[in-house]
Amino acid sequence: MIDNLDKNILNALTENARLSYAEIAKANRVSPATVHVRVEKMR
Repeated sequence: MIDNLDKNILNALTENARLSYAEIAKANRVSPATVHVRVEKMR
């Protein structure tokens, strides 16, 4: 199931696919590892 964090990650990557996990994490107040895990699960 996709939650708000997943949607935020997808939106960020859709706007700029070159964003680092650290940049996305900072914008969403989570750790870069959390972003990495979420992206891998969505793949």
